Amino acid sequence: MNFPAIVNSFESVDLEGKSLHLAIGIFDGIHLGHQGIIKTVVQSACNDNAVSGVLTFNPHPSHVLTPENAVSLLINQEIKTQLLTESGIDLIIQKPFTIKFAAIKANEFVVYLKRFLPSLKAIYVGENFRFGWMREGEVNLLVSDAQEQNIQVFITKRIKYNGIDISSSIIRIKLGQGQIEEANAMLGYPYYSDGLIEPGQKIGRKIGFPTINLSWQPELRPRYGVYAVKVRPDGGAISWDGVANYGVKPTFSDNQDPVIEVHLLKDCSFNPGERITIDWYTFIRPEKKFSSDVELKKQIAIDKIEAEKFLVNLDNY
Repeated sequence: MNFPAIVNSFESVDLEGKSLHLAIGIFDGIHLGHQGIIKTVVQSACNDNAVSGVLTFNPHPSHVLTPENAVSLLINQEIKTQLLTESGIDLIIQKPFTIKFAAIKANEFVVYLKRFLPSLKAIYVGENFRFGWMREGEVNLLVSDAQEQNIQVFITKRIKYNGIDISSSIIRIKLGQGQIEEANAMLGYPYYSDGLIEPGQKIGRKIGFPTINLSWQPELRPRYGVYAVKVRPDGGAISWDGVANYGVKPTFSDNQDPVIEVHLLKDCSFNPGERITIDWYTFIRPEKKFSSDVELKKQIAIDKIEAEKFLVNLDNY
């Protein structure tokens, strides 16, 4: 098996005699808490000349068990896979989450893993990890059951930010409130959007503020409004400062699907069809409907100054 490897079933795993150190979890957002677990797995596996792996699930269990109240994810499967690969993980198991899998009893979970992953030597989870039917299993049961199978269990304590336990749930709340700086601090990297630039209506150009437009439809929608951002070309390290509006453009349309419009603070030639990444840094104001182009133009000029002021301070930090 060549590493890094991405598989969708246990049957596809062939470690050629090597032991497996495995982190288990949803890992939505790959925030600082997740990063702590993953770093430990990678280092421990390396020291043991073993394979570092992550067992995660797709779709999120709530989409199967409670679809009427499904969790809106921070990142999609593609981005999660990319971040896990960049972390140094050798093996990513993206197991389909099904009713049958959910029905496994908590006290049978470790035996189930060992049957399909016989080289499993160590399991890594967060202290709030739950497993098995109705989430009955917790870490103490995991430790005792794993010992019977000669598997070590390593439990990572939650990381706090300003006294709050970092979790995907709290980051979702922060993004919904427009508290992007706190969300970024918990993620350990700037929250970002990526996609292809789309042709716009050129309304911004007509009022002196040309924009690049990105149609971006995440499961979790951050608060509509104006943000200070940086724009990077696909795979590029150099970025351009900008001010972005994320929302439904109420002044000019009655769209239901939100879009991102970015006005760059310095000229740069991005063209429709190019892939870009937009890093979000701070919330400036909520989206609003303006009574005229003149009123909108005045506000964008103010937004531009606010964004420039923040991003200059960020660069000098």
